[in-house]
Amino acid sequence: MSTGVWKKIVSSTAPSERLGHVAVSTSSTTMFLHGGRSQVNESSTLGDLYSFDVPTGSWHVKQPTGKVPASRNYHASCTTGNDTLYIFGGCGNDGRLADLWRYDVRSGMWDELCPSTMAGRGGAGLVAVSDTELYVVGGFTGAESGDIYRFDIAQNQWEALEIKQPPEDKAYGRSFTPRSVFGKATHASPSCCAHSGHVIIFGGEVDPSDQGHAGAGLFDNTTFCLDTKARAWDVLTGDTAAGPSPRGWAASCGCDQGILVHGGIDATNTRLDDFFILDMHASN
Repeated sequence: MSTGVWKKIVSSTAPSERLGHVAVSTSSTTMFLHGGRSQVNESSTLGDLYSFDVPTGSWHVKQPTGKVPASRNYHASCTTGNDTLYIFGGCGNDGRLADLWRYDVRSGMWDELCPSTMAGRGGAGLVAVSDTELYVVGGFTGAESGDIYRFDIAQNQWEALEIKQPPEDKAYGRSFTPRSVFGKATHASPSCCAHSGHVIIFGGEVDPSDQGHAGAGLFDNTTFCLDTKARAWDVLTGDTAAGPSPRGWAASCGCDQGILVHGGIDATNTRLDDFFILDMHASN
């Protein structure tokens, strides 16, 4: 990253062509990729798992033992450290899912965690706030959803949350509304930051297209911050010309400053290639 130059990596053991998959890094040298679909139709849904070794530039297909998750696409994933990754929900061959699975890198085994009562969904956000708790935000259940669930890892237990909307004087006229396929990250900054450990949500689809994946719905570009201790939303940015335009399906990840957002599609179904960083400490 010191050069700012992209390099294409070619490998004979690379995963097959796909979309709607997930990828997470479990360390500075290892990434895992799971699932997706090889075609537009649901029947092409995949359930394979690969690891990528950064120093050698090599892919390795994993062969987990025991019970494994159903094939799925447009699911969510996160990690809580070097040895554990999680996947949640998505669209399977038999409909939308709401199951949570944990993969132990050391043992090479999947573990299905406590079933949830929430509706099956794709395009949700799954974020780890710490090594002990995960949050599921929104998603598409057949309609846009705005519900929030907390998962206690140690207790293997779900909790449905009631979240307070932003104060009117700080909300840019916005409130958090049901949405899916948004940017998300945990703000893992030093504890001196007022938003340390909070969940950042950017944009997303707030009204789906009646053409399904063939069209584009209505998108937003508000940046919200979920204070998980106060169980309250805050609005970080409204509709600003300096930031990303309204969009969904963007790629995102957290960084020390805040959140990185790349690409996505807009309301005209145009594919975007711009790249933004929200620096939450710029005014400090």
